[in-house]
Order: sequence, then structure tokens, then C-alpha cells
Amino acid sequence: MEAKKADKYYKMILDKDLESYWKKTGASKLSDEFKDMMIKIFSFEGSDRPSVEDLKNHPWMKVPYDMDQIRGSLIS
Repeated sequence: MEAKKADKYYKMILDKDLESYWKKTGASKLSDEFKDMMIKIFSFEGSDRPSVEDLKNHPWMKVPYDMDQIRGSLIS
């Protein structure tokens, strides 16, 4: 599916109304690092999108995680 500037959620991103976007999409509790990475990935201008190398080095990719806790959350 192609993002269209008329889409209300995509328009929030383009207008930099990110607080409303995260609230409306139910993602306000996600980490700031994750939200930053997602906004960069979905940049309107392709040339502004991160490369694979940029993504590998993004702060969210460096956040430590507990696989047992994640697995337990998914199962319950």
C-alpha cells in the first residue's frame, strides 16, 4: 500500500504532529528510540530514509533486551 499525503495518520507524520500520531495509533508507550527509528524509516523523501547500516547503528538496535521476558509476554 502506498502512503498518501491525504491519509490522516500519514498527514500527522508529515505535519510533525507526532504526539497525536502515537496517541491515535495506540503506540504512545513505545520507547522514544523505537518511535524515532520508525519515523525515519517512513520518511516521505526516500533520500532521507536510513540505510541498512544506519538502522544497524540506530540507538534502538543497541537497547538491551530480555528474550525470556519478551517470550513470556507473547505467550500470555
